[in-house]
Amino acid sequence: MPTDLIVWERDGGVHRVRVPEDGLWIGRRPAPRGASYCTASESVSRLHCQIARRGGDWLLEDLGSANGSRVNGVLIAGPTPVRSGDVLLIGGGESGITAQLLDTASDDTTAAAAAPETGDNTQFARWDPVDKIRASYDIVAERYASELADDMIRRPFERGMFVAFVDLVRALGPGLVGDVGCGPGHVSKHLTELGLEMFGIDISQAMIAQARLKHPPGRFRIASMLDLPVPTGSWIGAVSLYATLHCDATARALAHAEVSRVVRAGGVYLHGFYISAPDQAPGSTYHLDTWFGHAVSLDTYFVAIETASAELEAAGFEVVACLVREPMSPSELPTRRCYMVGKRC
Repeated sequence: MPTDLIVWERDGGVHRVRVPEDGLWIGRRPAPRGASYCTASESVSRLHCQIARRGGDWLLEDLGSANGSRVNGVLIAGPTPVRSGDVLLIGGGESGITAQLLDTASDDTTAAAAAPETGDNTQFARWDPVDKIRASYDIVAERYASELADDMIRRPFERGMFVAFVDLVRALGPGLVGDVGCGPGHVSKHLTELGLEMFGIDISQAMIAQARLKHPPGRFRIASMLDLPVPTGSWIGAVSLYATLHCDATARALAHAEVSRVVRAGGVYLHGFYISAPDQAPGSTYHLDTWFGHAVSLDTYFVAIETASAELEAAGFEVVACLVREPMSPSELPTRRCYMVGKRC
């Protein structure tokens, strides 16, 4: 059976290439003396790794690269078996590339991988939680940017909330506002058009690539909200819409503490989260293992308003407003959601 490799590049591109029977070399150095699949990613070595046939099996072998290769989140030390559905991280987690091996019985070249089996034994099971989030959003970045993002800023309550947030922030004078977990930059773009100076941060490089593509004047950087590359007290405000959806209570506390560190006294923090859904009570968790037809691994946490308020207060914010609303159209998830505004003490 023919085998393909689906590659998600950090610029948002998705490529599907046939793996030849004599193997596929991946790197930054082009053939004939280098890689047969070439990437521009600086975290990938000139001749990084090889997928080769050994008997009836495929093996991935790292060729002494600087940043290593991972199969299903595990760093490999020698030739390692890979199967259809396995996810490969080639190069550094933040700037390498994500790929998935796929057996196919046809010559269909649509760049979309079949979703492997789900459950505790999926290819994501042993991954670090941050790598799960990064890889999942890398994989869906292009579809997310084209099908979901813009709709979020067209909804009437959200648009009014953004206007109120802008008024609160601008009353503090000039300064930088952070968009934490900015995704494809839709919120940063909208708030820039309303007069704020924005700086977007996201852990997914594919999302950052989409942001730079859709909002070229914007400032965007790949980074984790658990470790913001920002000096203490340098922002006058921050917005974080659904960026903590996949964080448990411990990770949310770390994220809020980082925002508190970088927002100056009196600054404004707008935090959006899910409260509940028809089959999800506040405090419950839902596991998402397929999205847009791709295998992902994302735990979504539903948080009670009282819990979220206590978390912001513990991080050093005084909660001054909440907007709670029900789903308003069939095109959005049927979740009850909250937008909470905190003032930095």
